[in-house]
Amino acid sequence: FHTATLTIKMDSKLVIEQLKGAYKVKHPNLVPRYLETKNFLARHFTTVSFEHVPRERNKDADELANRAMDKKH
Repeated sequence: FHTATLTIKMDSKLVIEQLKGAYKVKHPNLVPRYLETKNFLARHFTTVSFEHVPRERNKDADELANRAMDKKH
């Protein structure tokens, strides 16, 4: 059995708190995605931690994400 550790970092405080279980996922369309994500993490990683990274400390990643979203449209 392999031990796998994952740290998820993102600038959405809401999503981080939801994944930690501190905030409830209320939107009905997001509940299945939340459950799928939690189940995936539980199946593939023995340890998962979540870290909120304020957007001002995450400018490069934010810019890349925006570029990727712009290309989809």
